[in-house]
Amino acid sequence: MSERGEIKNLSQARQVPLFSGIKIGNITPTDIDLFMDYHNELFIFAEVKLKGTEIARGQKLAIKRLCDNCEMSGKDKKSIAFIAEHSCFPPSDIDMANAIVTEYRYNFKWRRPESASLLLVDAINNFISKYRRT
Repeated sequence: MSERGEIKNLSQARQVPLFSGIKIGNITPTDIDLFMDYHNELFIFAEVKLKGTEIARGQKLAIKRLCDNCEMSGKDKKSIAFIAEHSCFPPSDIDMANAIVTEYRYNFKWRRPESASLLLVDAINNFISKYRRT
């Protein structure tokens, strides 16, 4: 039996989804690397890129809109979106927990973390600790 968060079928996870055949006007699909729904209170999104790789304008805009629309849903919920970077090259797997947060979207603004070495796992835990209902 696999642990929670562990990929169940690694060979299928390594398959690259090709979006080029799905295009509406000049809009194509994007993906998000991480989504967590914490007890229907907090929504957490993250996109993790290889260090030095810029996030595409359209992908960043989609993440911004998703995060902002969660905030505007009229419900008592909070959302945050992290952009983080890693330094793992194939065939190494990416340890998402240890990705370094470079910016985050919260309360309708993009922000930089106070620490240049903030781990994604710590940023997520900090957000949950601060905003979960007790």
